[in-house]
Amino acid sequence: DIAVRVHGPKAVLKPASVILSYYGFEPETNGRAPLFDIRIETASNGEGVPDDLDPLASDWFGCSVYGGPALTVAVRGQSRLTIDKDESAATVTIDGGGDKQLDASNPALFLFLTFALVHALQAHGRYILHGAAVCDDDGEGILILGESDTGKSTLTMSLIKQGWGYLSDDSLVVAVSETGLVAEPFRTDFGLDPVAEEFFPGVSDGAEPWLHGGDKWRVRIRELYPSLARPACRPRMLVFPELDSGADSQLEPIKSGEALVNAMRQGSFLFSSDERHDARKQLELCVSLVGQCRTYRLVSGPDIAHNAELLSRTFEPRLGSL
Repeated sequence: DIAVRVHGPKAVLKPASVILSYYGFEPETNGRAPLFDIRIETASNGEGVPDDLDPLASDWFGCSVYGGPALTVAVRGQSRLTIDKDESAATVTIDGGGDKQLDASNPALFLFLTFALVHALQAHGRYILHGAAVCDDDGEGILILGESDTGKSTLTMSLIKQGWGYLSDDSLVVAVSETGLVAEPFRTDFGLDPVAEEFFPGVSDGAEPWLHGGDKWRVRIRELYPSLARPACRPRMLVFPELDSGADSQLEPIKSGEALVNAMRQGSFLFSSDERHDARKQLELCVSLVGQCRTYRLVSGPDIAHNAELLSRTFEPRLGSL
């Protein structure tokens, strides 16, 4: 329900729309007052960084980031993102490389639009967590939080095959509601390794490359399992997976302090001049999340990939007892 309006030449509006759709956003077209404006320009960034901005990061996803009372600026090569917090707006200046055609795979365009969307969400009390989510028929959810290549997508696919509802395999938005914290998908398409076809036949049907490159497939999971897609869930379990190719899988309870540290590591917030405030708000959200959930470490062995029912049988009694 956060409206985004995009302005710019036609040459960039199409790739921008592709990126917004990738995150489940549609450009505002129906006249509602938008909460966030994004203006895209194609030109080399000839401007220097304003003197009143403080350096915040020197190599954040390849960007130098600066902040002040009202502005956050990220610079990547000859491209630049400027976020005006007072105006709830962002300007993306992309180096078009002369006559080269811009598309949705342009690294700076993809990165800066992602940053702008994260800021828009963060400014309205919604924070990104690096994790997957599944839920039961009552909307009670399990968040699987972890670094890349810890098996989140494989675990999620295994549960989908057992009839669980799903939100995302990698990126979530968490926010406060009247009934506690809720999780929503930030990215709905799945990112699966080609080896996934061995365990989940047919999952590669219609797969395509990621917008931002990489070896994984972009799988439009909602076309494969439309009836199991869920718009939100109420988190009740936090699971932190660890791969162990030499062990049988097991679910181990962990203390809330360890869970809080692990959850904070999977949070993403955009640098700003009020970084301490942003970090404190995300800490408060993670404290609430851990307080709302039972917390576990999942030692994930090869038996899970070969026996999808094992994972479902492991989770069901614990979620059902909450």
